Amino acid sequence: MPDLLLFLRGLHLVCLASLLGALVLPLAVASGAGTACAAVRPLARASLGGAVITLLLWLLAQTAAFVDADPGDWGKIAVALPAVVTQTRFGHILMLRLALLLTAQPMLGRGRAAWTFAAVAAAAAFALQAEIGHAGAAGGSIGTELQASEALHLIAAGAWLGGLLPLVRLQFVLPQADAIAAARRFAWIGVPAVLVLIATALVQGEVLIGGVGGLFGSAYGRTALVKIGLFAALIAIALLNRFVLVVRAGAGLSVSIGAEALLGAAVLFAAAALAGDEPGAHVEPLWPFPLRPSLAALAEPELRGEILIGAAFCALGALAVAAGLAWRRGRWPLLGVGTVTLWLAAPHLEPLLVEAYPTSYFVSPTGFSAASILRGQQIYGAHCAPCHGVDGRGDGPRAASLPVPPTDLTAKHLREQSDGELFWWLTHGIDSPEGGLSMPGFADSLSEDDRWAVIDFIRANNARLAGITPPLQATLSGANGHHHR
Repeated sequence: MPDLLLFLRGLHLVCLASLLGALVLPLAVASGAGTACAAVRPLARASLGGAVITLLLWLLAQTAAFVDADPGDWGKIAVALPAVVTQTRFGHILMLRLALLLTAQPMLGRGRAAWTFAAVAAAAAFALQAEIGHAGAAGGSIGTELQASEALHLIAAGAWLGGLLPLVRLQFVLPQADAIAAARRFAWIGVPAVLVLIATALVQGEVLIGGVGGLFGSAYGRTALVKIGLFAALIAIALLNRFVLVVRAGAGLSVSIGAEALLGAAVLFAAAALAGDEPGAHVEPLWPFPLRPSLAALAEPELRGEILIGAAFCALGALAVAAGLAWRRGRWPLLGVGTVTLWLAAPHLEPLLVEAYPTSYFVSPTGFSAASILRGQQIYGAHCAPCHGVDGRGDGPRAASLPVPPTDLTAKHLREQSDGELFWWLTHGIDSPEGGLSMPGFADSLSEDDRWAVIDFIRANNARLAGITPPLQATLSGANGHHHR
């Protein structure tokens, strides 16, 4: 059922985009709008019909999912359908979208004003998708911001990606000069649409992806990476079309635009998949790489200069490569110089990568509450103090007998470790350079909640001894005054 829902949702978005693009394209890029409208009218009608059919199928499939019915259990689906339509946000939005689509249908055979009205109705119908996705589920000002940005994102995507197939149609119907002019003027749609897509994607990504950890460590983030890759390929083909094939008077242009349209459909299916994934910001991401980026090395004077010089030469190398791609006469020398510069400069940025663990981007779920800190203090005293000492300085009664001295938990470098790294070490232990474990893991003896509480206490104690958080210092001093020597 999830695969069926994804397919129907994606196909519905493709039909909506195709409809919007077919309606916007003649108005924006064709010198003879009446001829262009007539040329793309069959495609607009087919797209509208496809949007209505996929809407109804999606509604039935989603109803089956709501009541846990098999797709062929029509009796159970029929009983639940009226409630889904009248009592759920999903049903309300789909019915409103259906009304907009049915309103647009009779406008397709009339004049320019009616065609414009149909385009506005199609844009509104497409923008309603923001109301039933993650943006619609968010509340408050963040929800409003997400809904507005996603609505703009959808309209821009529909106008650009949905306009590609109608543009192919114009290449075959219009005289060659008019067809090439239409392809050239398509930048009037494409450039603003791309800028809007990038800006709104940044807004949505900041809220939903969950940073670098969520981008690479969650299903939502990995789907977003696929979408980003497809988008980059779209931009590359669009640049090829505009600055190479259009200049050559259409040699292979229709085929290239068709390939761009297929990639656009893939982007829309990726967007449909994102709607079915839980946002990376709402899950604990599992980091898949042995290293992760970190800016901690910039705080070290002996490393800062090397990193900044390496970054400057990387920037120069990247500029040389970009100039080589843009300037045909000096292409190969610039590409060679840029590539060598990047190759030589990259090792100087290695301090920006540090060892990572699957839980490196986990964040403590406790909210760093006083109750969690006090609970962690008790657990620490029973399980950690014998080695690390009461104050965490690594001077516990067992420390002298250990082959590797316990870590000083009051040191400044502890504040550079992520919650997730501390959680990993508490769970799995710390490897000894000589082999084995220098610290055992506590997965079998402490629950996850207990391990997070210990981390909260360790952080609070570290901050207290460093004089960083006076209110917390007072709380802990009152709670553990009998431990002070």
